[in-house]
Amino acid sequence: MNKNVLAVGKKAKNFYSQLNFKTTNFPYSINLEMYKKKLNKKKINCVKFLYVGQLIKRKSVAELLYAFNKLNNINCFLTLVGEGPLKSKVIDYCKSNKNIAYQSFLDQKKLVKIFNEHHVLVLPSRFDGWGVVVTQAMAAGLAIIGSDNVGAINEYIRHGINGRVCEPNKISIFKQLNYYISQQKKINEHGTINRKIIFDSLSNAKNAIKLLNKI
Repeated sequence: MNKNVLAVGKKAKNFYSQLNFKTTNFPYSINLEMYKKKLNKKKINCVKFLYVGQLIKRKSVAELLYAFNKLNNINCFLTLVGEGPLKSKVIDYCKSNKNIAYQSFLDQKKLVKIFNEHHVLVLPSRFDGWGVVVTQAMAAGLAIIGSDNVGAINEYIRHGINGRVCEPNKISIFKQLNYYISQQKKINEHGTINRKIIFDSLSNAKNAIKLLNKI
């Protein structure tokens, strides 16, 4: 009997296809409507970067903090949202750099507000099977910096087209943060592209339901 496999992303689809399974690329999908906001086309005076996720080594949180701190630029800000063993390190950076802020775990309503207050999501993980925060940020019209070790980055983000792809190390993260500071017009440009991509994709629950009905 033939087995039908729903694979979360292109990498997973390629893996299962090699095992001779009938495979459909079916990314993790959610209701994106709540993240949609009116995009602000005004000049950005302070680039606001956002990290949302566990504060753990695998997510390259320490590397992100180091890279941002080295920017030494008053026209940028970094907010980190989450919990984990690196929380004390995050708080130490907040004490020494007034342009870094920390928020503990937030409910969905408050998280939507956080997305709407920022310009660029940063997710430089060493590995993330998917990374739903990427699709949430795209729906909110944010530009994206991330490692292509993240499933959603690999699926949707093209370097220089609608975001920036980094390696999960300090130097690479620093370069991509600095890119959006020096090329601020690209933030709204990439954010606008990201919103269209994600609402047209299978990460939009409305589209995913239509596909399921056909399978």
